[in-house]
Amino acid sequence: MGCSYSTGEQTEIKTPEIQSVFKKTSIPQYDSFYEILNTAFERAEKIRSDILSVKRRCERITNTFKLKDSDNFINDIKVFVWSLSVNAGGDIQKFHVRTTTDLPYLLMDESLIISLANKALYEIYKEYMKLSTNSFRQVRDIMTEVDNKEGKIKEMTKNLGKEETNGKISIFKRRSLKKTLQENKKIYLTALEKTKELLAHTEKLKNEVETNVKLLNDIIQTADVIGKKAVSMGITDPKDIFDKFHTGERKSNENQDKSVDSNKPVDPNLKNRV
Repeated sequence: MGCSYSTGEQTEIKTPEIQSVFKKTSIPQYDSFYEILNTAFERAEKIRSDILSVKRRCERITNTFKLKDSDNFINDIKVFVWSLSVNAGGDIQKFHVRTTTDLPYLLMDESLIISLANKALYEIYKEYMKLSTNSFRQVRDIMTEVDNKEGKIKEMTKNLGKEETNGKISIFKRRSLKKTLQENKKIYLTALEKTKELLAHTEKLKNEVETNVKLLNDIIQTADVIGKKAVSMGITDPKDIFDKFHTGERKSNENQDKSVDSNKPVDPNLKNRV
C-alpha cells in the first residue's frame, strides 16, 4: 500500500505570525534602531514557522492531525516507530534501534531502512526534536534583545522636538514623523506580545521533549506488537497504521475535513511510497 500526503486538517501551533515591518523615518539612527528590532523579530518568526512546517510535514505522513491531542509529537513518534517495525517485518531491532541521552535521542542504522516514508519520518523526527530542544533558549535570547524598548521609542519621539528647534526638521515633518513613531510603537508592541507567546510555546515544547524522551524505550519495546499485527494484515502505510492502531481520541469528522492545505497539490514525490 502506498504512502501519500494527506489533505486533512493540519496542526496550528498556538502562536500567531510575528510581523514587524517598521515604517521608515529617514533619520538614520532611528531607522537603525528599528532595523535591529526587525532582524530580531524575523529570527523569532523563522523559529515559529520552522516548528509549524516540520510538524505539518510529519502529519501529512502520519495522519496524527486527526487526534484531539494532535499537538503532542509523541503521537507522531509512536506511528513512526510502529511503522519501522512494519518495515522490518515485525522485528524493529533489525534496524538496531536504541535511545540516547542527547539529540536526537533515538538512533538506528538508517542504511537498513527501505521505506522512503520511514526515511522521511526519521529526518523529520530529528529536525523536530532539535527545534523543540533548542528553540526555547533561542527565543529567550531574542526576548532579551527586543524587550523593554518602549522607553527608547518615547525618547525618540521626545527628541523630535530638539531636532525641530535646531532647524534640522520642519514642523510639518515633525508631525509626520511623530505619527510614524506612534505607528511603529504599535507594530513593536504587537510583535513583542507575539514573541512572548512564542516563548511560552517553545518552553512547552522543551518540557514535552523531556517527557517524551522518557517514553521512547517503552514505545520501542512494544512496537513489534503493532508491527506484527500490521504485517499480518498487509498494512504498511504510516497513515493506515495510525488509523488502525492508534487509540487516541479523534476530532470530529467536520474538523478533520477543514484543511488549511486542502487546495495545495499533493507532492508527487511522496506518492506510492512503501
